[in-house]
Amino acid sequence: MKNVIIVALSFLFFAHNAAAKQLQFVTKNASNESQLCMEAATGVLSLKEIAEMSGISQKTLDKQIKCNGQDISKFANKFTNKTVKENAVVTENNFALTAGHANKDAQLCVIAASGDLAKLKRAVRAQGMSVKRFAQFSSCNQQSVNDFVRQYGSEQAASQLQKYI
Repeated sequence: MKNVIIVALSFLFFAHNAAAKQLQFVTKNASNESQLCMEAATGVLSLKEIAEMSGISQKTLDKQIKCNGQDISKFANKFTNKTVKENAVVTENNFALTAGHANKDAQLCVIAASGDLAKLKRAVRAQGMSVKRFAQFSSCNQQSVNDFVRQYGSEQAASQLQKYI
């Protein structure tokens, strides 16, 4: 494979609010490599998952994919820690949720409780699932996804999710 150099991600802005600083990533193009950089930096997919999906080792992935001129692992580490620590999702019920574990279900649970169905759809698709499969077969804090969303999110978020079950 040829080395892929990507100048793909840039900061759109730093938004300051009372809860936390948030980084918003945007891509300059819609290439697969840009999407991988974004998913790695935001923690949607781990480098291990990206390597497995690509059918290559993490070491090879690191050599092949460049994000803003950096190896993908270095780029992702630069942002993953910040986004996990700084990006608490505040739900309509005023719960500040963060994914306490770096596993994909924990992240999806937080997104589901936020009520952002479009973001949930993108995140589950990136992991090769559907919203229906996630809602039916995953759990959040030893609860069904729907019960978790109803408890920590809002009734509206729970009813939107219920449509997929």
